[in-house]
Amino acid sequence: MERPLASESLAEFVMVVRKTSYVAAARALALHPSVLSRRIKALETEVGVRLLNRDTRNVTLTEAGTVFFEHAIDVLSRLDDARAAVSRYAEQPAGMLRLALPNIFGQTQVAPRLPAFMRTYPHLRLDLHFSDHVVDLVSDRFDAAVRIGASESGGDYRIKKIAENDRFLVASPSYVEAHGSPIHPDELQSHRMLHFSTLVHGARWRFSGPNGSVDVSVDPVLNSDNVAALHHAALAGQGIAILAGFVAGPDIEAGRLVPVMEEYKPAPSTVSVIYPRAPIVPRKVRAFIDFISAEFSV
Repeated sequence: MERPLASESLAEFVMVVRKTSYVAAARALALHPSVLSRRIKALETEVGVRLLNRDTRNVTLTEAGTVFFEHAIDVLSRLDDARAAVSRYAEQPAGMLRLALPNIFGQTQVAPRLPAFMRTYPHLRLDLHFSDHVVDLVSDRFDAAVRIGASESGGDYRIKKIAENDRFLVASPSYVEAHGSPIHPDELQSHRMLHFSTLVHGARWRFSGPNGSVDVSVDPVLNSDNVAALHHAALAGQGIAILAGFVAGPDIEAGRLVPVMEEYKPAPSTVSVIYPRAPIVPRKVRAFIDFISAEFSV
């Protein structure tokens, strides 16, 4: 396979033609004339034809050199255009930023903050994907994801913690009146359990109590990957659920939900931004990480 010509070789060739002299061209390029001469000979060897006529006074183009010169000018001009087109990406965040966000947290906690982000970075366009399913950032072509309670294994991703996600075991007052309130995790087996199916611990609930950590197997009456479905079921008196503070908090304050088994707390989970590992983090990704981290002040 032929090796593609380097832009530097084309630029040096064009300079020699324009200066009509190796000495003048070498001076402009800050090279020794003998070095420049060797490079032009190497270029001619690479393209397989003689490009320049040389005499003691000046340099002129051969017929093949004239054709090559015209194409070299075009290539270098296009390269300059390409550099100019992407220069704004290096100077400031720009282009499309694709983000994967968890449903409820993304809608209630992230989305309301994004207009300020968009005002700060007017050259960015956002493509938001809301789902509680874990996406593959690389294959699904996401720039970053906000995730709750999960960490990436392996070295393909970087993780930036942005917040703590306090969680509560809650039920409606009508449920507690009808079924009572559990005191110990072992009692949950006799209650109606509303389970978020993508929890990191799988079909188990984990609590921190007076004597340490306690795990409970889950046999739910409602199993869902959608937090809103569990929230509505809990409000309707259909069972006990573990809900994040940003979901259950307003209902607890209003008396629509009540904490149960308060000596045993669901362990808080972390909210993190996850993004592909790369030698250079794109400016648009770094801008989002810095912005959202500052918003949650962790």
